[in-house]
Amino acid sequence: MLELYFLYYWNVTRYNLVLSALIMTLSLSFVNGLICFGSFGILGSFLAYRYFHNIQYLFYLNAGISKKRLMLTTTFINILISIITILIIS
Repeated sequence: MLELYFLYYWNVTRYNLVLSALIMTLSLSFVNGLICFGSFGILGSFLAYRYFHNIQYLFYLNAGISKKRLMLTTTFINILISIITILIIS
């Protein structure tokens, strides 16, 4: 079951990393990229994943994992990573 969470996390986070790297490059600030990664980048990655891979949610649902639980877990991990990284670099 943990493998499915990791698979979903990786698939969604790829979009978030691209969006956050773009924001970081345009603003020339690493902290802005981290803030994007932990906030609205998550929403953008959910929208991109839903657009490109919407049918895969049935795979997770058949395994007994709801879309809401997947999204909440991913959001929690990304926010935690962002906060820890910002605290380390400050």
